Amino acid sequence: MRVVLRSEMESVEAELELLPKLSAKQLDERWRELFGTPRPPRLYGPLLLGVLAIAGLLSALLSAGPGRYFSWLALGAPVALTAWFFARRKRG
Repeated sequence: MRVVLRSEMESVEAELELLPKLSAKQLDERWRELFGTPRPPRLYGPLLLGVLAIAGLLSALLSAGPGRYFSWLALGAPVALTAWFFARRKRG
């Protein structure tokens, strides 16, 4: 278990406050400095949700028993995520 020092926490908090103010190019450069790899595309989240929804639809059509429970979870995940993001959005 690693102990995090207060100075490390303050530098991380300062970095997090800076991130929303960066342009996409600056964010890519900062990511490369921190991690040494290119920033992953933001495509994987929606793609994963789409694959999960298709698996849920197929499971609902083709299976019985535990497959039906999986279909409820798989088809409910996009709805739950949409509601969660909608509730978290900034108003004003």
